[in-house]
Amino acid sequence: MIKVRVFILGMLGCAVAALISSCAQIRGISGGEKDTTPPTLTSSSPENFSTRFNSKTITLEFDEYVQLNNVQQELIVSPPPKVKPLVRLRDKKVSIELRDALLPNTTYTFNFGKGIVDVNEANSVNNLLYVFSTGDKIDSLAVSGKVEDAWERIPVAGIKLMLYDSMSQENPYTKNPYYFSRSADDGSFTIPYLHEGNYQMIALEDLNDNFRLDGDERMAFLNETVSPTVNDSSLVKYPLRLSKMRPEKPRLVEYDVDSAGVLKIPWDEFYGALQMEPIASDGLDWVQWFDAKRDTAYLWLSGLVPDAYINTRVIWNNEILDTLEVPFFTEALSDSIELRNNISSKWKKTDNIIITAEEFLFLNVSAVVKLLEDSNVIDCRIENLNEGNKYGVEAKFKDGKKYELTIFPGTFTNALSATNDTTTIFFQTYRMEDLGQLNMNVSGLIADSVYQIILEKPGSLSVKQNLTSDGPMVFQGLIPGEYSLRLFADSEIQNGLWDPAAFNIGRQPEPVWVYPQKITVRANWELNLDWKLED
Repeated sequence: MIKVRVFILGMLGCAVAALISSCAQIRGISGGEKDTTPPTLTSSSPENFSTRFNSKTITLEFDEYVQLNNVQQELIVSPPPKVKPLVRLRDKKVSIELRDALLPNTTYTFNFGKGIVDVNEANSVNNLLYVFSTGDKIDSLAVSGKVEDAWERIPVAGIKLMLYDSMSQENPYTKNPYYFSRSADDGSFTIPYLHEGNYQMIALEDLNDNFRLDGDERMAFLNETVSPTVNDSSLVKYPLRLSKMRPEKPRLVEYDVDSAGVLKIPWDEFYGALQMEPIASDGLDWVQWFDAKRDTAYLWLSGLVPDAYINTRVIWNNEILDTLEVPFFTEALSDSIELRNNISSKWKKTDNIIITAEEFLFLNVSAVVKLLEDSNVIDCRIENLNEGNKYGVEAKFKDGKKYELTIFPGTFTNALSATNDTTTIFFQTYRMEDLGQLNMNVSGLIADSVYQIILEKPGSLSVKQNLTSDGPMVFQGLIPGEYSLRLFADSEIQNGLWDPAAFNIGRQPEPVWVYPQKITVRANWELNLDWKLED
């Protein structure tokens, strides 16, 4: 009897399960189209655009169930309160609790960005602004503009646009702005509902969201105040160019040391040379060199090897930047030297071949190298390039030939006379017909000004030329591929380098122009282009 009951219950369970499964399949097939309609605000309390506002809570009700989406970061309140509002959710309603005293006779805007979305498809509420005034009227003026990276000349989204009620160099370091907004995906921005007046405008890549310029954040500024006008099509579009400001003196950050006495520092060649000064270590000296891109400085302690951590001062412009412990141990210098080079499998005969290492190299007068050209030995020699820890290979290279370069042990040594292992490098030179040429006619340059034009190919060293006037210029012997071209006005310091903004002295970043298309260079082909510079 019990067995029968179990059987019947089992059959019944299967039937129910089959029914549920069947129902689920039917519902899945007839699900309908994806919901792309964002929630709509149906009511607000107090009413949107209220005047003489004195409430502590704002309630927004929508036509469907909603959820919060990173609302503390998305919500922009202007002017910004000292204490952020507390945002809560219940069903179709969002409540905002104001936790800071409101300023008198002031228009406030709450821009929710993408902070409120529907439950099913996360469609965000479109352009949701809640505006009120603690005075008798809503301010109706605005400022507008566009933010772009000063070097790349591309728009930047999410940048804070901040307005201060007076001009001061201390504003972005010490004060909260009176009004602020953020740039859109295309870099454009509008700060609406402003009171009349004159404002200092600062654009800030506020990475830590503290309304302060600090660290390596990009910033932009205008040298004059801005005056908001009626928010219509006649609004002035203020251009702002973001850059990281160069500190007045270099900073030692993210440096590396190794036990061979080498200090490796990310570096801006604008600052020139560094010095090392060992403390209480007789017989030690120092050597400096840069890498090929000139963005890393190497300092190396040389002389007697004390097998110790050496307290070493790092000095720039006769000023001690820091005192560091640099390890200097015999064991690290006893292994064979690992040579490095910049040669790819195909090579232009006019390019320098550079041999280097992570430690300092000494070139022996009896250096032994062998260079084969299509299996035939030809003359070559190693020469010091006078750039620190770099050596070049001097030979009469020819077009379209195969080469085999062998550097034998004893060619290079380090402080302990350890030497390199046998190093063999294979490469082939391009034929002239393998390369292309770019003829560029540039116009729009300002007379008596100095410009630098840079042709860049990913994975290759850039080609840089000096310009002082309109006219044709030629880039010869280019490896086929896609290039980008940019030009900057070397107008401020005329140091051959691009100089970013200097807010403390009101200097804007040096102007940059980027050719609007990628440039495709083909083998055995001359490409002729015109480039008229425009702001």
